[in-house]
Amino acid sequence: MRFAYPLSILLGLVLALSGCGDDGSTPDPDMTVVEDDGGPSCDAPPEALMEATGTGVADVLAVPSGESRAGLVAAGDLPEDPTDLLVWSEGDFLLANENVAVVIEALGPSDGYDPWGGNVVGMGRVEGGALVEPAGFNEIIRGMGRYTVEPRSIGVLADGSDGGAAIVRVLGTPRPIPFADELAATFFPTDYSSLDVAVDYVLEPGADHVDIRYTFRNDGARRVAGRWVVLAFQKERMPAFAESVGFDTETATGLDWLGYADPAATSYGFGTDLGTFGVFIEVSGTQILDGPSYDIDACANTTVEMMTLDIGGPGANGLLAAKHRREGVAQRTITGTVTEADGSPAVGVRVHATQGDTWLTRALAGEDGGYTLDVPGDDAVTLTAWRPGDAMVTAEVAAGGATADLALDEPGMLRITAVDGSDAPVPVRIQVRPEGGAVAPPASWGEKLPFGGRLHLEFPVDGRADLRVPPGNHRVTVSRGFDYELGFDETVAVAAGDDIAVDAVLQRVVDEPGVICADYHIHTHRSPDSPDSPEMKLRSAAGDGLEIACRSDHEWVYAWEDLIAQEGLESWLYGPTSLELTTFTFGHFGVVDLEPQPSEPNNGAIPWVGDLPPVVFDRVRARPEDPLFIINHPRGTKISGYFDYVGYDAVTGMVEDMDAWDDEFRVVEVFNDSSFDENLDGTVADWFSFLRTGRHMVAVGSSDSHKVVNGSPVGYPRTCLRLGVDDPEALRAGAGTEAVVDATRAGHLVVDGGISLDARVGDAGPGDEVTGTGTQTIAVRVMAPSWVDATELEVWIDGALTETLPLGPGDGVERFAGDVEVDIPATGGWVLLHARGEMALDPVFPGRDPFGVTMPIFFVP
Repeated sequence: MRFAYPLSILLGLVLALSGCGDDGSTPDPDMTVVEDDGGPSCDAPPEALMEATGTGVADVLAVPSGESRAGLVAAGDLPEDPTDLLVWSEGDFLLANENVAVVIEALGPSDGYDPWGGNVVGMGRVEGGALVEPAGFNEIIRGMGRYTVEPRSIGVLADGSDGGAAIVRVLGTPRPIPFADELAATFFPTDYSSLDVAVDYVLEPGADHVDIRYTFRNDGARRVAGRWVVLAFQKERMPAFAESVGFDTETATGLDWLGYADPAATSYGFGTDLGTFGVFIEVSGTQILDGPSYDIDACANTTVEMMTLDIGGPGANGLLAAKHRREGVAQRTITGTVTEADGSPAVGVRVHATQGDTWLTRALAGEDGGYTLDVPGDDAVTLTAWRPGDAMVTAEVAAGGATADLALDEPGMLRITAVDGSDAPVPVRIQVRPEGGAVAPPASWGEKLPFGGRLHLEFPVDGRADLRVPPGNHRVTVSRGFDYELGFDETVAVAAGDDIAVDAVLQRVVDEPGVICADYHIHTHRSPDSPDSPEMKLRSAAGDGLEIACRSDHEWVYAWEDLIAQEGLESWLYGPTSLELTTFTFGHFGVVDLEPQPSEPNNGAIPWVGDLPPVVFDRVRARPEDPLFIINHPRGTKISGYFDYVGYDAVTGMVEDMDAWDDEFRVVEVFNDSSFDENLDGTVADWFSFLRTGRHMVAVGSSDSHKVVNGSPVGYPRTCLRLGVDDPEALRAGAGTEAVVDATRAGHLVVDGGISLDARVGDAGPGDEVTGTGTQTIAVRVMAPSWVDATELEVWIDGALTETLPLGPGDGVERFAGDVEVDIPATGGWVLLHARGEMALDPVFPGRDPFGVTMPIFFVP
């Protein structure tokens, strides 16, 4: 996986946090939980913690001004979910006042990585008795070492009707997180299971924050060292920021607060009065935060103010304003308007406030160009307006000043229209790269541009885009994947005020009847390590010419055929429902097709905790959908690569851990965002080792795309299936996913990384058996658009390279068409073909190597 570390490697790092805090504190060696060794015991056990059994008030959101309420979520309380990410449900617990609302998950299995209820699962602002603009909340795990609290009861301790705080209490016992325990015990051996814990979520009247308070009951005669640890699965969905460093938080230390900003919805942040904390490590979009230690007294109940959860919005400015109100920090409101060069309101502009090199806050200008910023204190500040495609403009606000208007400079406009050879609009990829590369603001501002100096990376479904660019020279590239010539690839000179039409015509030059190409491994923002919305992922898949797109989020089953229709992409894409079964011990696995089960955790993801791989694999095979099962990225680390976990040796075919080995899997993701040559000594060698033993292993190629804007494209490589239909609508109207699964299992495919291959022996092709030995003839065809470099065709027999043939020049489509003779041993053998190029797939997929490889044709006596 080129661009995203596997999520599961964080476990080995997460839980090595003890003693890594930034406050300089060191746990007292006497402060440990130990087994009963016959030592001193408590003269009198501490008082039992009170259980909360109430369900609170009936209509929580009808809370009077100046009061708070607690109760259960009613069906009518659930807000509109524009992102399809919320996991709240009727019967969860709700805290609300006239400002904010927080949802705490009810008792029972959880949809999160922490498997139990009792945690915050969502929040929003309250307006007019309704919960509005819910945050794009993912998950925050508050840990004590490798332990969290397994609730045995959750209830309302105080409903707020007396005018005081509303409180929801979780009562339970510390338990290791099941998926982490085996690995984490090595790094974090302290056992907290003898404690009893009450977790109180406290919302005061009029507050914009919730206090999270732990009370520990320790009936042992030794003190216990607690450690403040948080796993935040959030920043890819809502960017993280802190006042001291802005959005440049990757290695931030000495923090007293960390926030997550949703520019158009509720945002939140948290801190602790126990001391400072820092980002110990950031892996796959998950921040592992290590903080101070705290004492849990012997023979006593100890209350610890564990966390303060601030809620505000929209965006960073609204959240910071809420934080400053809680802290009593004096704030100054600055307002103004951002206008275009012609004086009209500028929409989509972000206004940043800074003092010297220190970032203070930011806000998005509205439809009328107006903005509001709340800055601490009365000192002078600098305001900067930023929007991709415009030059940054600034305004100085004097000490005590409260208004400033900003006028953008006049840009140029590129008006791009893309059509196919029949003059019909087509989905495309549009890239604009200024000469010398686009200039981004400082990292602390949190404004991100596309990879490689690009200013714009767009995927319009109808082929049309109007893009602002600053004066200068800009390389404009319009493409549509590997079957099409580039529609446009030229440098365009743009002056201020220019309005330039860019007309792109994309000719399809590679067209194999009956073949449709798939990517089985595509992540969206449901995965904690991807910021990409499913809409964006579908548009990018269509724009890059993919035809079968499988949404494979970590541990979530999601269908997106309805979304394909909503985006108007039915004629371009078919979307099987799939899952990346993400274990934290023995690897990741693709499962295609699954039916979502909304009543089950994570929409019916496959359970795996505590079971050996063969048991889990059989559980997949037993599903009524009869899904395709793929060993994803089998090499990497023991906890993300199955072959590494079991100790598979491709040379000997031996396995170190036979209890974990499975003899029935048939499909392996040999090419994960990578080429044949890149994997020759790794997963290709594994593949060949199975084939040599007579196991007809199917090799597929997928993108494992997490972040398209960062340069992780959907559909490189792709697996092209011989299905007998030419377009997604025909597939949808016919056998659909069943045909995809059957063709993949049969190996009727080639993997396409820019070069298309076809190999036939009569009517037989890749994946088929052919009767015959000795000299055999294979009809081979190699095709690629002229912008793809293709230089050599390799012939592999029984895993040995036997011949290399030159391919034709790059100004044509058909690079090779002819017969290739092979010598097959008398006992039979298998033949595959690999085409390669020397130059990367620039300018479309920079850094990717062009290649194509067939599944073997199997010759038998």
